[in-house]
Amino acid sequence: MPTSSLRFEEVLDRCIVALQEQGKTVEDCLTRYPDWRDELEPLLRLTLRLRAARTLQAPPEFRRAAALRMRNLIAARPRPAPTTARPEGRTWIGLPLPGLRGPVLTAALSVLLILLVLFGSWIIYASPLILPGDALYPMKTALEAARLALSPDEVSDATLHL
Repeated sequence: MPTSSLRFEEVLDRCIVALQEQGKTVEDCLTRYPDWRDELEPLLRLTLRLRAARTLQAPPEFRRAAALRMRNLIAARPRPAPTTARPEGRTWIGLPLPGLRGPVLTAALSVLLILLVLFGSWIIYASPLILPGDALYPMKTALEAARLALSPDEVSDATLHL
């Protein structure tokens, strides 16, 4: 068991820095920390091998052959036929609504739009009667913020604040 006050991780870190940045050898580090020799040596040698492996490159001939193989594999793979038609029973928004097609869908969307306009008009009409704490109060404040954002000048802003 080593007697130094340094932890093994600190010693290993110092040795790796010395190897990579200061040009020291494994033997230099093992000489500096003889108590940790058995634990350090295999890890430092592995560090050097990994550092050397970082700079490995495939030979140009291998790279050309690999690129050719990849192109051949891509060319041999069957391409799916392009599809432009929607799957049967799906609407333009992708929902499976087999009964809503053509005129039925148009009528349903028209009714929905009319209801939204009526509800919005009712909120505009009833907004002076809505008080804080009511369920529609957030709609009232949003409407007021929209009116202020769309007012053309400061006089209109002042009128809206009154």
